[in-house]
Amino acid sequence: MLIMKDDSNYNAFLQFDLESYEGKWVVLCDENIVVVGDNVNEILNEAKKKCPNKRLMLAKVPEEGTMIY
Repeated sequence: MLIMKDDSNYNAFLQFDLESYEGKWVVLCDENIVVVGDNVNEILNEAKKKCPNKRLMLAKVPEEGTMIY
C-alpha cells in the first residue's frame, strides 16, 4: 500500500488520539477510522464493505514505548 504525503487519510491518522488503539490495526476511509482489530484480513474485508470503491489506509498503531524513525 502506497501512502502519499498529501493523502487525507494519512493526515487524519496523524491527528487522531490513538491511545485506546495501541497495538491494533486501524483502517481509515474518508478521514475516519472505520474498523479496528487484530486480524488484518478481517478488518480489510469489513472496511471494503463499509467503504466500497474508496481509498483505504491500513495502519498499525504503535504500542507505548515504540519508536519509529
